[in-house]
Amino acid sequence: MIDKIIAFYVGSFFLLTYRGFSIDDLAQFADFEEIIYLLWHNKLPKLEQLTEFRNELNVNASLPEELIAQLKLFPTKNIHHYGGLKDVRINTRTV
Repeated sequence: MIDKIIAFYVGSFFLLTYRGFSIDDLAQFADFEEIIYLLWHNKLPKLEQLTEFRNELNVNASLPEELIAQLKLFPTKNIHHYGGLKDVRINTRTV
């Protein structure tokens, strides 16, 4: 991936691009799913591809009920969130 990032000066401006797209433009105009699609597929998606990709992400984004139950058991105060997630991972072996 790093070989597809190009940085150069244009006059007094520094320009950083990925796959020919300005990083500034991507940050300003592209959403999370479009950026992930670009990173995974080396091109920005068309509307139909983006819709299908979002649906695929949504299907795979759900958490197992066992994990949700374990998360609800943890205290919300005086615990570091990474420590709690590590304990959930050990207890459920699903993450």
